[in-house]
Amino acid sequence: MPPEIFTLTEFDDDDRGLTLRMQHGRDLGGVTPDGVEYDYNFIDYIFPMAAGETGARMYLEEPGTINVRLSRATLGAPDAAAILRYLQRRFDRIMTLEDGFGYELSWVEGAAPELRNP
Repeated sequence: MPPEIFTLTEFDDDDRGLTLRMQHGRDLGGVTPDGVEYDYNFIDYIFPMAAGETGARMYLEEPGTINVRLSRATLGAPDAAAILRYLQRRFDRIMTLEDGFGYELSWVEGAAPELRNP
């Protein structure tokens, strides 16, 4: 799926009405005396939703990109408008979790009109 421009929803500059939790984490794997196989340093954003909560993860090694645990359709729905607006104001690229495909690029700050979905 090509990236698209979501319609921005107007919110106050201070994001009133949106509550979230943030937590920092770090996963190290394959630690041996010779080094580390992988090192993921990240910040998780946890957002409340009507059906519970959802999350998004920003890897510190990839500034400007956020991986959201919602599909593009769900993130673009009115129920998630505050979450989408919050993320658009802070990140250049939004990756969404699409069934059967994994994370896909769904939004790019300032994307050209030809990248929009019909």
